[in-house]
Amino acid sequence: MAWDLEFLEGAIGAPAPDPDQQVASLHGILAVLAVERGIGYDILIIPIKVDHKMETRVVTSHLPSDLAEKLDGLAERLDRPKGWIVKEAIASYVALEEERRRLTLEALADVKAGRTHDHAEIEAWAAAVDTPKRKARR
Repeated sequence: MAWDLEFLEGAIGAPAPDPDQQVASLHGILAVLAVERGIGYDILIIPIKVDHKMETRVVTSHLPSDLAEKLDGLAERLDRPKGWIVKEAIASYVALEEERRRLTLEALADVKAGRTHDHAEIEAWAAAVDTPKRKARR
């Protein structure tokens, strides 16, 4: 499959991307791909979400050497920048912590509302769960 970058430039009215990218962006709304197929082209127009108004800031951190080496290897294996991997990891961690906080607040509200179980009820439930139930052999 070959990419005709001059054709891409004409299709999107902007300079073609780096040949390795094989994608051009049209005002951050569409990705346009031109795939050469024999005597013609297949044009793929894919909607993409890009928020050009998103503000960013630089945050630095010191990583242990072994973790930094793992990050280097991951970036190479995924063919992604290290910054992208760090951003994804932090976004996942923040989402996880937000969910933990939400669940903790929900549990505290249950306690405040009296929706609790005493220790004996929990022990009886746990004993019932621990007891294996065997199916009869045929």
